[in-house]
Amino acid sequence: MLCLLLQEVTEFMFDHDVLNIRRRELLHHKWTDRVYDPIQKHVLSQMTGTGYKDLLLYKRLLYAEFLAKGNRKVFLFVCLPVLSNALTLYFIHYRNHVS
Repeated sequence: MLCLLLQEVTEFMFDHDVLNIRRRELLHHKWTDRVYDPIQKHVLSQMTGTGYKDLLLYKRLLYAEFLAKGNRKVFLFVCLPVLSNALTLYFIHYRNHVS
C-alpha cells in the first residue's frame, strides 16, 4: 500500500514538473510572438531606413568635431602649487606648441 502511494506521488510530481516546463515554454512562445517579434521588426525597420543612416553620419560628425575641439584646447591649471611643478609647466608648454 505504501509503495503504491509513493509511486503515485512520484508520478504526480514528475507530471507536475513536466507541466511546469511546458507552461514556461508556451509562455515564452506567446511572449516572443506578442512582444519581442513586433518590437524587433519595428527596430529593424527604423534601422534600415534612410533616416538612421543620416543619424549615424550626424553622430560621427559631432564626434569628430568634439575630438577636434578637445585637441585644440589648452589645459590650464588654476592651482598655483601645481604650476610650480616643472613637469606641469613642460606639459602646458608642449600642449601649446603641438596644437
